[in-house]
Amino acid sequence: SAAGVAILVASAAPEISGPSDAGNPASLRSSLTSANLIECPTSQSATGSGLLGPLGGILSVGGISINIPAGALLGDALVTVTVPASRYMEVDISVAGHEHFIFELPVVVTMSYARCNRSNFDFRPLSAWYIDSETKEPVERMPSIDNKLLKTVTFTTGHLSGYAVAN
Repeated sequence: SAAGVAILVASAAPEISGPSDAGNPASLRSSLTSANLIECPTSQSATGSGLLGPLGGILSVGGISINIPAGALLGDALVTVTVPASRYMEVDISVAGHEHFIFELPVVVTMSYARCNRSNFDFRPLSAWYIDSETKEPVERMPSIDNKLLKTVTFTTGHLSGYAVAN
C-alpha cells in the first residue's frame, strides 16, 4: 500500500532539546545497557523521498517527519525516509549518494508510535536512539522529548542514519 508523502517548505525549525548524558561516560554506558527498543511490529513498509535545498523543508512518511531548517543544506539533496517492515518502531533516513551525511545545522525528527497500541510504556519516558540498522543495537541516545498525548518522540540530530524508539 502506498503511504502518503508530504513535502513542505519551512522557514525555520524550533530548537528542541532534552536532557543529555553525552558528557558523562558512566551515565552513557548505563543508559546503553538499559535501552530496550519498543516492540511495535508492522509488516508494511513506507518510503518517500523529496528534493530539499538550502531553504530547508519537511518530509513526512508513515508517521515520521524530518524538518530541515534553512541553512542546514548547502545545496539540493534527495532525502529519503524509510519506515521498514520491522518488529520495532524504527526509521532509516538518508541522502542519496552519501553513506553518511552531516548537516550544517541540527534537524528535527519526529517519530509517531501511535501504531503501537500498547499501554506498557504509557507511563515510562521513551527516547529516540541512533541504532545500527543491521543489528538493531542501540548506539547513542538522542536528546528527545516524548509527547504522550500525541504519541510522538521528537529529537534533534546532525547526522542521518537509522533511529528507533526505546524505553
